[in-house]
Amino acid sequence: MGANTSRDANQRLQRLEETVSQCEKEIHALMEDVADHALSVEADGSTAQSDGEAASDNWFRLSQLCDRLTRSRLAQARLHERAMPSPTEIRIKVEAAERMVARAEKRLAAEPEAH
Repeated sequence: MGANTSRDANQRLQRLEETVSQCEKEIHALMEDVADHALSVEADGSTAQSDGEAASDNWFRLSQLCDRLTRSRLAQARLHERAMPSPTEIRIKVEAAERMVARAEKRLAAEPEAH
């Protein structure tokens, strides 16, 4: 049976955190390069054609990184949602804890009567 997923599509939380961190670092580095380029153009008043071509490559890479960062953060949010218990599970656990406390209080009240 064929599938429309890749091996990297299903990642653990640690891997997603690494991906987010790496994307943020690369985006920061690209933005620094762009800022440096803008400052040099502003100082010189002109730019070489090769710098313009490299800058357009940076914009494409920046777009890719932003897309990957967005998808990774969305996957992280989904993992966190799945890890949280549902309201029904929480209610069941609270009710069970209340019953345990009630039984313990009943036993405690019976102890002095027994002695």
